[in-house]
Amino acid sequence: MIYLDNCSTTHKKPKCVIKAFRKGITKYNYNSGRASYSKSIDASLKVYQFRLNACKFFNAPDERMVIVTKSCTEAINIALRSNIVKGGHIVSTMFEHNSVLRTLDYLHNNYGITYTLVPPDSNGLISPASIAKAIKDNTYMLVINHISNVVGAVADIAEIGKIAKKHNLIYVVDSAQSAGHIRIDMANSYINYLAVAGHKGLEGPQGIGLLICNNIKPKPIIYGGTGTNSESIVQPNDYPEGMESGTMSMANILALDQAIKHTDKYLEKNCNKVKKLTKKTIKNLQNIPEVELYSNDSALGVIAFNIKGHDSNEIVQMLDEYGFALRGGLHCAPKVHEYYGTTSRGMCRIGLSHNNNTRQIKKLSSTLQKIITKFVPE
Repeated sequence: MIYLDNCSTTHKKPKCVIKAFRKGITKYNYNSGRASYSKSIDASLKVYQFRLNACKFFNAPDERMVIVTKSCTEAINIALRSNIVKGGHIVSTMFEHNSVLRTLDYLHNNYGITYTLVPPDSNGLISPASIAKAIKDNTYMLVINHISNVVGAVADIAEIGKIAKKHNLIYVVDSAQSAGHIRIDMANSYINYLAVAGHKGLEGPQGIGLLICNNIKPKPIIYGGTGTNSESIVQPNDYPEGMESGTMSMANILALDQAIKHTDKYLEKNCNKVKKLTKKTIKNLQNIPEVELYSNDSALGVIAFNIKGHDSNEIVQMLDEYGFALRGGLHCAPKVHEYYGTTSRGMCRIGLSHNNNTRQIKKLSSTLQKIITKFVPE
């Protein structure tokens, strides 16, 4: 199988991540922060070190504000459902995933919050100027998708961060597709909430995400047992314990810790390889007349296309018969397809990682050409 669905989840994990995961369910399979015996304390120290490492990698100021979640989606929900201003306004983009869009819909229906979805410019990008123009007197939050999970458009989160700071707005960045591919500097980009997926560019396990907070305090959306204030039925408001009700996965935490260290070491090298593969893939697709291309060569490993006159899932299923794994459909981002006019047929999406190579890309192009010939009447 030639795996090209890395936008969804990276299939191949570094050996250090696999080793750490195994250690987490053997040597450190204890409930951290819940007991005073030595093994539980050892587990707690590992979790604390993990928070420190995450802070260093993303240049965040406070390890107590590294909140472990089960996914990037949960992290986004916490960020958007904290600090709610009833009747307020939020600026976001048409590139957002449903984890943002559906939460915005919830806020609109329950708190009267309105929102503006900024479309891409003529270059297919979200311009900081368009974000600034969408701000109203009652705007209190910006929510920005760093890299589109559909077409790979990269937002200038540092410039948008300056706008957020100027207008004193809460700044939320969805880094599901960017963490592990691009260095993210929370402090210097003025990011208040960074939502992180562990299993994509960082090459960690599924089932863990992060909400990293900078100069802001979130509110819990899940209530229950923590390592503090067990005598009270009121949810504690200390951090991070009050945000992490329930038993956390030591295996996932240790694995993601190693994934972050591994990514930090190889990020520039891997990023350069993915950039080259992206440019090569796009060039190959541009040479096929029947291909409709929605991504440009600045996309970082996320490439969307269609074959003229055909549904995306039809093409993906045919590619599967040739041993390729990639995705069709709407990719949980309906507004992108609304903008490009592909709601009815979706897009074929290639998700590259540094584990892919030029031979695989060449084979994909030749296979697409074989498939296209089947559509031509004899």
